[in-house]
Amino acid sequence: MSDNLAYQELLALFETSEAKIKTTETITGEGLVVPSINELRYAGHHIVRGLLQDDPTLLEQEIKRATDHVKRSIYDTDEVLLLYYLSQAIEFKKLYGNNGFTTEVIPDYVKHLVDLDAANQNIQTLRNDKTKYQTREAFYTQCEPHIQQLDKVISIFEQAAPMLAQKQQEKEKDDQKNSRRFWTGITVSVAAILIAIVFGVFTI
Repeated sequence: MSDNLAYQELLALFETSEAKIKTTETITGEGLVVPSINELRYAGHHIVRGLLQDDPTLLEQEIKRATDHVKRSIYDTDEVLLLYYLSQAIEFKKLYGNNGFTTEVIPDYVKHLVDLDAANQNIQTLRNDKTKYQTREAFYTQCEPHIQQLDKVISIFEQAAPMLAQKQQEKEKDDQKNSRRFWTGITVSVAAILIAIVFGVFTI
């Protein structure tokens, strides 16, 4: 690969990595993606070392090392996003899986669960298949469509969560009111019985 093509590839990878990091930070809301940023720092170190070399071969080696670090930055970001989506899916199912309003708010909820499970299973299959999981590059390239599927489903869940939480709170309030009415009714009934007994005793 010519020097110019190598630099173009490195620049394109840098731009991809930066875009992915920003997107992931926005989606997860968990701040900096430290492993990915560290990889970019290492890449910058190799670029500077390369620029200080008089030997073109050594420069090429440093650019190759920098390129590898930027690729790792991209894979680290993909991994953070993948783990985030899976954890969000688990949390949503725990909070709203047995909620009677879930299918009302999300009509295709069961289908989305099937899609989530399929994406997870496909990712695990790729991870466990040694012929396909030869490199992180190959693995995350093949994971990309499944990550996109997870992104779609989790986005729907996140939009529905506030409405589900509100409906759940309203139900809890109604349950409390019904419970108070029940116990008030029981108290009144018991009081009526006691009064009836007392008046019965005095009229004998």
